[in-house]
Amino acid sequence: MSTRAIFAKQLPDGTYVGGWQWNDGGCFYPSELNKRFSTEEKVDELISVGEWKGIFSKKEKEEHIQWYKEKISKAEADDLMFKKIGQAYVLLDRIKEERKNKINNFYQPKNYESLDDMLGQDLNFVYVFNPLFCTWKKYH
Repeated sequence: MSTRAIFAKQLPDGTYVGGWQWNDGGCFYPSELNKRFSTEEKVDELISVGEWKGIFSKKEKEEHIQWYKEKISKAEADDLMFKKIGQAYVLLDRIKEERKNKINNFYQPKNYESLDDMLGQDLNFVYVFNPLFCTWKKYH
């Protein structure tokens, strides 16, 4: 079972916009996110992905590719798609990316009315970026 999370930013009107991570969403500490996504521009770029599988450092990315080659498929490992944001590598879902090309606007950031709205989703964690202080907070 995967650990799902929303990574969101509070907007000036009090609502939120966020993207979904489908695997290993509970493994982040706010201090780590503060380093990887320390500016509103990097947070906006992350959220703009809409949905993704995981976030890795360069070393973690290489380890994941190696693990994938050994345990899943050498051929498919070459098809793994990453988007670099700052010093982080966001693992995109190749199959979903193919569907995205067929269905217009399939992956868009989602809007939420409140923190309770996000916590009411089928997920485990919510990470909220405060653009005023450039800090992250974790909820579950």
